[in-house]
Amino acid sequence: MRLLSTVVAVLSLALSACGGGGGSGGSGFEEGPADWGVPFVPASASRTMTLCLRNLESDATTATVTVHAGDGSIVTGGPIALDGDDQETFFVPTAAGGWVHVATPSRRVEVEFRVDDDGAVASEASRGWPLGDLAAPPPSTSARATILPETDLVQVVNASGAVTLVTATAWVPGASASSPWVAVPLAPIPLDAFAAATLSPAALTGTPGFFGAVELTAPTPLFVATEEGPLAFDGVPHVVARDRDGMVVVEHGPVTSSPASWTDFAVLLRNDADDARTVVLADVRAADGTQILLAPRTIELVARETLTLGTMDAPFDDLFGDVLSALSLTRATLRLQVPEDVEVSLRQFDPVSLVHVATLRPAPAAHVADALHVDPQPTLPSLVRTWVHVVNPGSSTITVSVSAVVPQPDGFDAAITPIVSLEIPAHQTARWSPDGLSFVDRDLASVPVIGVRLTSPAPFHVSGWGEETTSLGVRLLLRPVIVRSHDDAD
Repeated sequence: MRLLSTVVAVLSLALSACGGGGGSGGSGFEEGPADWGVPFVPASASRTMTLCLRNLESDATTATVTVHAGDGSIVTGGPIALDGDDQETFFVPTAAGGWVHVATPSRRVEVEFRVDDDGAVASEASRGWPLGDLAAPPPSTSARATILPETDLVQVVNASGAVTLVTATAWVPGASASSPWVAVPLAPIPLDAFAAATLSPAALTGTPGFFGAVELTAPTPLFVATEEGPLAFDGVPHVVARDRDGMVVVEHGPVTSSPASWTDFAVLLRNDADDARTVVLADVRAADGTQILLAPRTIELVARETLTLGTMDAPFDDLFGDVLSALSLTRATLRLQVPEDVEVSLRQFDPVSLVHVATLRPAPAAHVADALHVDPQPTLPSLVRTWVHVVNPGSSTITVSVSAVVPQPDGFDAAITPIVSLEIPAHQTARWSPDGLSFVDRDLASVPVIGVRLTSPAPFHVSGWGEETTSLGVRLLLRPVIVRSHDDAD
């Protein structure tokens, strides 16, 4: 990987390079946003940010990357040439309070970023924040964030070239059953063009230990992101507001016995509607397809409610319970049906030391899906691993083909290299890893970062994570694998 400024200098000379013909999108491919935002550019060398741009089709295209400091000034940037199915991965320079704008006019480039914190032995990955099309912005925009007692930072970004004033409203628990969640006006936030305000939750809300939601509005495009310790990002909006039916793989129980260590999960829900909404926990199954949940259950959210549910809370308490009392590790698939105006994310974490925190999200169904920024370890055994979970939601066996998308030298399309075919019985989850494999480009140069493409005539769901463990198997960090379904831009 190279520094962004070096990549720009090299690739700007090759914008006319041929990237191949014939778009791979075809019918059914759902386009993504024209513009993306990436928050929380590191301010010091103790953290490093890696930006990954993935061209999802076989036509060459160009993305433009601009790194802004917190005051809105430009740190570096320029055009990035992407050949067919290409993936460019590079380091972003430090920029105090900064953010990254990525323009992708083809709408078929996916944006992912990773932050590594050496001091905290923590790592997190996230999809970029979809911003829509900033060339034709709406007259006003709004953004929302879930603020937890664990939230460390909130970043509010003015994604426009105009000075703006952001109006802030907090939704907090009310004093009576007739008004369970009430709106409280907060101090407005002035922002210069392309500037960002990075605030503590207490500075934003005026309340230490705040729990609830914050809604931000402005006459110009903006977005908001949150960071939790030791390192977890949240707040990524959906490309299209619609009802969602997704699956996510989680773990619950002991990871090691000597020394003893555990992993657990929690579900975070936020209702942005002025009316009650219902989330359905439609299915919970073990990896072998065994039903853990025998009938669907509902989670009721009153208007504007923010809710966190652990494995000792309904509707999970009798399915999982106290993680410290679990006799073995359970790897389970949750299926959640979520209304369009309800935000849901999950945390996987160590319940004792609160390390290996990762933000997980339910994945939509796919026939073609790309896992971005996969860095396989060529030699096993290894303390650093990547795991991809492929879920068969149907009642008959399916075959999912797994291929590596291997970046090539500039001017050449990426190589789609078949790896394995997974036969997945009904309702089961296959766990696969690229580790133990090595990849080279057409010049026989080693390729440390690849993409993974999964395809099947039948629908499937994909999630996954990278992890680092001690020699005794204790997890030090956990980082989600970011996946894009070609069927669904979310």
